[in-house]
Amino acid sequence: MIHKSTFTAIIYIIFLVWAVSGCVHTRPPIDPVMDARAYRLAMSARSLNHTIVSSKGTGTARLSSHGSVETFRFAWAALLPDKIRITFLVSGIPAQTIVSDGTRLSFVSHTGDHRIYTSYSKNPDMEKYIRVPVRLSELISILAGRLPIKKIDDAYFLPEAPDLSTVHVEQAHNSQYQEIRFGRNSRAESIRTFDGTGGILYVMRVIQYRYFKKKYIPVKLRLEDGNGRKLDLAIDNFI
Repeated sequence: MIHKSTFTAIIYIIFLVWAVSGCVHTRPPIDPVMDARAYRLAMSARSLNHTIVSSKGTGTARLSSHGSVETFRFAWAALLPDKIRITFLVSGIPAQTIVSDGTRLSFVSHTGDHRIYTSYSKNPDMEKYIRVPVRLSELISILAGRLPIKKIDDAYFLPEAPDLSTVHVEQAHNSQYQEIRFGRNSRAESIRTFDGTGGILYVMRVIQYRYFKKKYIPVKLRLEDGNGRKLDLAIDNFI
């Protein structure tokens, strides 16, 4: 039987990335031309697929944690900014479902692991339901093929990456920051998120993009948190 804690762990790793943003870091000297180039590159990653208003699809989630490995199927349908249905399945049988109609959110167990949790907030904080401090709108956005990059107030190329492959981004009045590494095709390959002391909070690697709906969608991802857990996501259908 599948337990609520397992799904909490999966959702924690996926949506932890939407709960953080970039900030304070020792900045190299300002270079208006190169800084503007870095900002444009970072904004191109942040704005990825922001014209998508609805999505649905299926995929596989593989969670590795301290030697144990669990694999699940999932299916979703979403309408931005506030409507979604996502179901986790085990052996083809629904186990957990999250549903929002824009005014009410419900978290349902199909296996009886917990009672139905309901919120009447339009954009609720999901922490009281799945122990993750993210908003519903963030959950929906990540399933629309977007990257977990918060608002950017400053951006520059890292001096230690002379090939101009890595951009540091930060947001005013926040001690956390992010580093985005780009491939030769100028698409983001990884996003490293740090706390205010320089410790890594998580690393997200985009292993593969695929062309769906005339858009390049991240379909193979690896997410690693600071507790030794890894989550591999493989989206096989995106409509």
